[in-house]
Amino acid sequence: MPHWLAPKQARSFAHLTTPSLAHALDGVVGPDASSSVPSDALMAAGQTFAGLPAAMAVIKPAPDPALEVISLVVAVPFRRLGLARQLLLWLQAEAQRLGFTSLSLSYPLAHRSTAAMERLTSGWQHSPGLRLVHLDRAAAAALVQRLSPLALRWLRSGRFSLVRWQAMGADLRCRLEQRQQQAPPGLGQHPPIRL
Repeated sequence: MPHWLAPKQARSFAHLTTPSLAHALDGVVGPDASSSVPSDALMAAGQTFAGLPAAMAVIKPAPDPALEVISLVVAVPFRRLGLARQLLLWLQAEAQRLGFTSLSLSYPLAHRSTAAMERLTSGWQHSPGLRLVHLDRAAAAALVQRLSPLALRWLRSGRFSLVRWQAMGADLRCRLEQRQQQAPPGLGQHPPIRL
């Protein structure tokens, strides 16, 4: 069963991530439903198999109530047992329990792990309360490029202004999210996606 790792526990999982993240595992925090997780904190979730560290995900909170999986590794002897899928399903449930609104996972397209990650994320389905976004860097850049002419036209009209999401205060972001939830279907409201 997956569980949140405390710094002392996370050390035994250090071989399941990059060297730079392995050094940061001493500072992981465990999320608490009663308090918010600092945006600069790292969290780690692990899973054992036969008492051995078998899988680990390193998670970083985003400024809006979101979680980003920045590392997901299953130890070689425990691959093809469904541990990565089980860990992501558990993370989805935990994200909802803790009040996060989205969970993101990025992976490279031309890498030896790409096929496994595509299989792992292929079954994502719609679910209320959690939005999972699957978009690689190239697709995100293409989306921004396609939207740029439209955004410029809106700016020139004088009816709109463009503000970075990170530059908005938390209260304004909250109000915008509430307005989006109240909008009639088809007006900028997209169904959430889950694993």
